[in-house]
Amino acid sequence: MKALILNNKVIEIQENEFEVAPPLKWVECDNTITVEHTYSNNNFISPPTVPELTYQEKRRSEYPSMEDYLDAIVKGDDTQKQKYIDDCKAVKEKYPK
Repeated sequence: MKALILNNKVIEIQENEFEVAPPLKWVECDNTITVEHTYSNNNFISPPTVPELTYQEKRRSEYPSMEDYLDAIVKGDDTQKQKYIDDCKAVKEKYPK
């Protein structure tokens, strides 16, 4: 396998190289290298890993807005308030501790 390098970035992977003009260059690589890799000092560098979100972060992004709850309180709308509570419980079940 060959990796095509431009500005220290892998921009393409091919079985066979073809003629390229500078600053492009071909470098021998194995089948674990992807276009997410970079290349520096004759070494391939793995892309940074994205950390897994905590259950709190996942929940926070899906909870209904507090405005919905406050609106239900101000209006005295028990149905709307219960919907808010049910929606929160569904998020908690989706992302348990």
